[in-house]
Amino acid sequence: MVIWKNHECGSFILQMKSGYGIFEWVDGPQPNDGDVLEGDFRSAGERLVANKTADLPTTILLNAFALSRDAIAARMPATCKKLPGYIPFDGR
Repeated sequence: MVIWKNHECGSFILQMKSGYGIFEWVDGPQPNDGDVLEGDFRSAGERLVANKTADLPTTILLNAFALSRDAIAARMPATCKKLPGYIPFDGR
């Protein structure tokens, strides 16, 4: 499930059974908070996944993976942090 997103920088965080991932949106509908995605999330490179909420395919790219919320919050891309009005992901 998507638990954080920033459409301006094209990044979002997925909470998965095995941890958390920061992904970059590439094509298809941009994921929103609460969207449920299905697919291969732990492999490098672009992946076509199913956005079950929008009922459409979405192409994403894995930027970082971590086991905890704190660890994934620390790995947020610098491009997102530099944007005006950036709201950080709370790792707690």
